[in-house]
Amino acid sequence: MPEAPTQQLFADVNALPGVGALLVKLIGPQIGQREVPIITDMVKAALDKSGGTLRFLILDFSSITFMNSMGLGMCIDFRNRANKIGGKAIILGATKELGDLFKMVKLDKLYTFVKDTTELGKLIG
Repeated sequence: MPEAPTQQLFADVNALPGVGALLVKLIGPQIGQREVPIITDMVKAALDKSGGTLRFLILDFSSITFMNSMGLGMCIDFRNRANKIGGKAIILGATKELGDLFKMVKLDKLYTFVKDTTELGKLIG
Protein backbone atom coordinates (compact mmCIF):
# COMPACT_ATOMS: atom_id res chain seq x y z
CA MET A 1 0.00 0.00 0.00
CA PRO A 2 1.53 3.35 -0.99
CA GLU A 3 2.36 5.84 1.70
CA ALA A 4 0.32 9.04 1.83
CA PRO A 5 1.76 11.54 -0.64
CA THR A 6 3.53 14.66 0.51
CA GLN A 7 1.78 17.40 -1.43
CA GLN A 8 3.14 20.87 -1.77
CA LEU A 9 2.72 23.72 -4.15
CA PHE A 10 5.43 22.57 -6.56
CA ALA A 11 5.52 18.76 -6.29
CA ASP A 12 3.74 15.67 -5.03
CA VAL A 13 6.08 13.05 -3.57
CA ASN A 14 4.77 9.50 -3.36
CA ALA A 15 6.63 6.46 -2.06
CA LEU A 16 5.66 3.28 -3.91
CA PRO A 17 7.12 0.64 -1.58
CA GLY A 18 5.76 -2.33 -3.52
CA VAL A 19 8.14 -1.52 -6.37
CA GLY A 20 10.74 0.37 -4.33
CA ALA A 21 10.06 3.61 -6.16
CA LEU A 22 9.79 7.25 -5.27
CA LEU A 23 7.49 9.15 -7.64
CA VAL A 24 7.98 12.92 -7.75
CA LYS A 25 5.22 14.60 -9.77
CA LEU A 26 6.45 18.09 -10.52
CA ILE A 27 3.68 20.68 -10.63
CA GLY A 28 4.14 23.25 -13.39
CA PRO A 29 4.28 25.02 -15.53
CA GLN A 30 7.87 25.90 -14.62
CA ILE A 31 10.78 25.00 -12.38
CA GLY A 32 13.00 27.89 -11.47
CA GLN A 33 14.71 29.73 -8.66
CA ARG A 34 11.64 29.83 -6.42
CA GLU A 35 10.61 26.19 -6.90
CA VAL A 36 13.96 24.36 -6.76
CA PRO A 37 14.79 24.75 -3.03
CA ILE A 38 11.32 23.64 -1.98
CA ILE A 39 11.27 20.61 -4.29
CA THR A 40 14.84 19.71 -3.30
CA ASP A 41 13.98 19.69 0.42
CA MET A 42 10.96 17.46 -0.20
CA VAL A 43 12.85 14.96 -2.33
CA LYS A 44 15.90 14.86 -0.03
CA ALA A 45 13.64 14.03 2.92
CA ALA A 46 11.87 11.29 0.98
CA LEU A 47 15.16 9.80 -0.25
CA ASP A 48 16.54 9.81 3.30
CA LYS A 49 13.37 8.11 4.53
CA SER A 50 13.61 5.40 1.87
CA GLY A 51 16.72 3.96 3.47
CA GLY A 52 18.36 1.43 1.20
CA THR A 53 15.13 0.22 -0.38
CA LEU A 54 14.98 2.65 -3.30
CA ARG A 55 15.13 1.00 -6.73
CA PHE A 56 13.71 3.86 -8.82
CA LEU A 57 13.51 7.63 -8.55
CA ILE A 58 10.86 8.80 -11.02
CA LEU A 59 10.55 12.48 -11.88
CA ASP A 60 7.25 13.16 -13.64
CA PHE A 61 7.70 16.18 -15.91
CA SER A 62 4.32 15.87 -17.65
CA SER A 63 3.10 19.28 -16.43
CA ILE A 64 6.41 21.17 -16.84
CA THR A 65 6.96 23.41 -19.86
CA PHE A 66 9.99 25.44 -18.72
CA MET A 67 13.01 24.80 -16.54
CA ASN A 68 16.01 27.03 -15.90
CA SER A 69 19.59 26.08 -15.02
CA MET A 70 18.72 25.67 -11.33
CA GLY A 71 16.18 23.04 -12.34
CA LEU A 72 18.82 21.24 -14.38
CA GLY A 73 21.16 21.30 -11.39
CA MET A 74 18.37 19.90 -9.23
CA CYS A 75 17.94 17.01 -11.67
CA ILE A 76 21.66 16.22 -11.53
CA ASP A 77 21.60 16.32 -7.73
CA PHE A 78 18.58 13.99 -7.56
CA ARG A 79 20.18 11.50 -9.94
CA ASN A 80 23.41 11.50 -7.93
CA ARG A 81 21.55 10.99 -4.66
CA ALA A 82 19.45 8.15 -6.09
CA ASN A 83 22.53 6.53 -7.61
CA LYS A 84 24.37 6.73 -4.30
CA ILE A 85 21.70 4.61 -2.60
CA GLY A 86 21.33 2.18 -5.50
CA GLY A 87 18.35 3.71 -7.29
CA LYS A 88 17.86 4.20 -11.00
CA ALA A 89 16.78 7.67 -12.14
CA ILE A 90 13.85 7.97 -14.57
CA ILE A 91 12.22 10.98 -16.21
CA LEU A 92 8.58 10.52 -17.18
CA GLY A 93 6.58 12.59 -19.64
CA ALA A 94 9.06 15.31 -20.61
CA THR A 95 7.97 17.49 -23.52
CA LYS A 96 9.99 17.46 -26.73
CA GLU A 97 11.47 20.84 -25.80
CA LEU A 98 12.58 19.66 -22.36
CA GLY A 99 13.89 16.44 -23.89
CA ASP A 100 15.96 18.51 -26.32
CA LEU A 101 17.27 20.61 -23.41
CA PHE A 102 18.26 17.47 -21.51
CA LYS A 103 20.08 16.17 -24.58
CA MET A 104 21.85 19.48 -25.15
CA VAL A 105 23.33 19.44 -21.62
CA LYS A 106 23.90 15.67 -21.71
CA LEU A 107 21.40 14.89 -18.94
CA ASP A 108 19.97 12.23 -21.21
CA LYS A 109 23.04 10.16 -20.26
CA LEU A 110 22.12 10.25 -16.56
CA TYR A 111 18.42 9.41 -16.78
CA THR A 112 16.25 6.84 -18.48
CA PHE A 113 13.44 8.63 -20.32
CA VAL A 114 9.94 7.21 -20.69
CA LYS A 115 7.12 9.00 -22.48
CA ASP A 116 4.12 7.67 -20.53
CA THR A 117 2.97 5.45 -17.66
CA THR A 118 2.66 2.43 -19.94
CA GLU A 119 6.36 2.62 -20.78
CA LEU A 120 7.13 3.27 -17.12
CA GLY A 121 5.19 0.17 -16.05
CA LYS A 122 7.17 -1.98 -18.47
CA LEU A 123 10.43 -0.58 -17.15
CA ILE A 124 9.79 -0.92 -13.42
CA GLY A 125 7.60 -4.02 -13.54
